Amino acid sequence: AEAPPPPPGPDECYRGSGADYAGTVATTRTGRQCQQWASDWPHQHRWQDLPANHCRNPDADTAPWCYTTDPAVRFELCDVPRCDDLAGGATGASAASVLVVVL
Repeated sequence: AEAPPPPPGPDECYRGSGADYAGTVATTRTGRQCQQWASDWPHQHRWQDLPANHCRNPDADTAPWCYTTDPAVRFELCDVPRCDDLAGGATGASAASVLVVVL
């Protein structure tokens, strides 16, 4: 029998609210580019210490998000999938690979 695929890595998806998401996605769900966290243009904010323009959830929102480079749109949720969705609803140990040996 074929083993199921391993669960998605921490950089490919987010769990829960995404507070610990550490991936490199830098686009929103509508395709907008994320603003550099170190920049206050076009949107001023208080999280200049976050990396590059990668999506994060520093304020416990519902999912990873970012400020956009669009002056008319301050921020949006990012295009990062939930790990549960990628693993077919399985999480944690239940999503671990299982090796089946047939004798």
